[in-house]
Amino acid sequence: MYGQVLLTLAGFEGEDNNLAQVKALAEQAMNIARQTENIRLYHQGINILGNLLFQQKRYEEALKHYFEALRALSDVQGDYFLAFDLHLKAGLCLSFMGDRFKALEFLAEAETIAGISGNEVFAREAQEAIAFVNHRFLGTMVGSDKPKVNPHQELIDDAKKEIKGEMKGNVLIEDIFLYMGHQKYELCMKRIEELTKRYPSENVRILAMWIKSNIYMRTNKSKEEIDLLQELNLLKPGFSIILHNLGLACSRLQRFGEAEQYLLQAIHSVEGAFYPLAHGNLALVYIALKKRDLALHHYSIAKEQGAAERILELIDQRLSTI
Repeated sequence: MYGQVLLTLAGFEGEDNNLAQVKALAEQAMNIARQTENIRLYHQGINILGNLLFQQKRYEEALKHYFEALRALSDVQGDYFLAFDLHLKAGLCLSFMGDRFKALEFLAEAETIAGISGNEVFAREAQEAIAFVNHRFLGTMVGSDKPKVNPHQELIDDAKKEIKGEMKGNVLIEDIFLYMGHQKYELCMKRIEELTKRYPSENVRILAMWIKSNIYMRTNKSKEEIDLLQELNLLKPGFSIILHNLGLACSRLQRFGEAEQYLLQAIHSVEGAFYPLAHGNLALVYIALKKRDLALHHYSIAKEQGAAERILELIDQRLSTI
């Protein structure tokens, strides 16, 4: 009982930004939790300490606390709030540490917990966090008057037309993206194979190839990604995100001349050359090529068009090297 009072007091101190007192109260509560083997109380104490570090932008340290709580969370049955909160905060920490895909994996888990619990507030918070992370890494996407949130949505829509509303096909596509979100790539590949066998049409094949290329990107198989994207570029010529990802993959292999050409093609394939992510990545290519004026030019456009915070930070860091 006394331990819970300490955590409540820690919460009040947190509201007043008395961080040193929060730490002292939470640690006292955790000591009591250890002595009384009160697992729930111990988890709550870890969570409060993690939140304290999160407030101080000490994300790696905060993440260790969240992971410690998550490791033993199975001992606290039915505590949806704690499970949701830990996954959400861990995902946000990972995003600030620069790991987009791992961040999205934890946020997808938070969204799943929200669905199981039936809590609409949780669901909305998870969706907002996912949108925040995507915007942090991708910024405003392609388009002119109304930038597209998902530039690959056209590929999904075209494939679904050929599935003709069949439940099995829609479920397979949902499974594929669910497994992608949770980084379960082997299961994702199995579902892709099922999808293409069941629906052997060109647009389904194009979607399958696009998703596979994304898996290759996430698993650092840049050569395989380039081979697949080049094949896709023949089937879907001038498609902005295919050209963009070809540029990125070439850049990762330090094939900067090819990267420059693909990224320029991606930019010019979009109305008004409104493609902030491509401008940002092209600036990074020009930094690698030591072409400072061109790097600054595309950096300026990327910033003006609303490029992702993360990419602008990288450009800022690397500009000082040339």
